[in-house]
Amino acid sequence: MTISNFKLKKLNKNIGKLKDKLKEFLISKSIEVNDNLTLLELIELIPMQLIQPINLYQSLGGHTAVNINNKEIIFGGGSNNIQKLYDINSNIFVSKQNYPYTVTENDGAKYGDTIYYCGGRGSGTVANSTYAYTIDTDTFTAKVNLPIGLSNHTFVATKDQFLLSGGLRANSSTTTVANQYIFNANDNVFSAKSNMRVAADRHATSHIQDNQVLINGGNETNNRFVNYIFDIESDSSTQKINLTVNRQDHKSLKISDNLILINGGTDDTGNTTQIFDVETNVFINKKASPKTWRYHTLSRIGSNFLLSGGDNSQWSYSYKTDTYLSS
Repeated sequence: MTISNFKLKKLNKNIGKLKDKLKEFLISKSIEVNDNLTLLELIELIPMQLIQPINLYQSLGGHTAVNINNKEIIFGGGSNNIQKLYDINSNIFVSKQNYPYTVTENDGAKYGDTIYYCGGRGSGTVANSTYAYTIDTDTFTAKVNLPIGLSNHTFVATKDQFLLSGGLRANSSTTTVANQYIFNANDNVFSAKSNMRVAADRHATSHIQDNQVLINGGNETNNRFVNYIFDIESDSSTQKINLTVNRQDHKSLKISDNLILINGGTDDTGNTTQIFDVETNVFINKKASPKTWRYHTLSRIGSNFLLSGGDNSQWSYSYKTDTYLSS
């Protein structure tokens, strides 16, 4: 099938009109526009748009959020064991089975259709428990305990296992550890790995690709700029360029195999957002968040990035992937 010259001219005319409209919009937003840009290039200049989802069901900080089946499971935080499922499309929260105990400052990650939660602080103590939550049956199953009780640690899923890094040791608000363990969900076993480059709690980790994890920031004064890759298979780490701002209580999230979104934190960095390009080893500054974020959650639901709660607030925004990456 071929397009007639008449239809081709009409199509080009309509594209020209669309480009003119886009140029007007971009100029109205104080965005510099080159007359030689293609339609696709103009679309990529559209700034990040913010969507306001429904507020959290209560103020939360130190809670955990995990994406599953393009929805988000949120649980714990503050002084509760509540677990709810957030559906961004219908913009509602659905009550699910509560966590077995009151918990905050723990972490969770998904393997298949199961979420694994571990550690955390609750009722004045630090837990060493691990639970598997199956969303289809809405049930918790106790798994093997952590080697040591931890809070403010990270627990991230990689290609076929989990990496647990750092945290505050049980019954201590001051002892930060550098311990790392892998958890094999199929065998229900924790195995020790090499320690972190520096002890850290309230840091951030993100799966990059295969069994590599990016680790950065943290509560210790001397490591808030640290940024490196830990390879589970080789049991070794590789230093990357330092963070450009010191970060603790921040979040990071994988966008693609080589792009990591980093947002928020304490020490006047709470509204900054950057993308770290692992391959080129550079940080790309993005549009600041509308609020200051710390102790929050950052997760991906379909084509959205969702930021929720933090620092005992009810702030909640989501970010569109397409416009965010092009802003």
